[in-house]
Amino acid sequence: MKDYDGFAESRRKMVVAQAAHLSNWTSYIIAAFLAKDYNLSLTIWDSIVEILGDDPLQKAKLNELNELYLFRVKIFEAMGDCKKGVKFILKYKIFIVDDVRRNEALVRMYLVNK
Repeated sequence: MKDYDGFAESRRKMVVAQAAHLSNWTSYIIAAFLAKDYNLSLTIWDSIVEILGDDPLQKAKLNELNELYLFRVKIFEAMGDCKKGVKFILKYKIFIVDDVRRNEALVRMYLVNK
């Protein structure tokens, strides 16, 4: 069926109903991404970081943050903005604990810029 717009709307309603659950926000980001609304995905991502506060390491598990930060890189890739992706990885590498996936993303983006 691939009704990604409907999927995004249902995820938005879940966030409104239960904003305290990080999993609802994460699924909303993914739904917006699948609907190819990359700007909305970035906006939602920024909202999550704002909600987590200054020290997100205290509020979320490190693996969850790793996935969130890597997904933002994926959004930049989908938008074709690899320069922003590289800058983002280098700035926030402390949150991307999966060295292999971080380096793979850097190489992919470097090759696109060639």
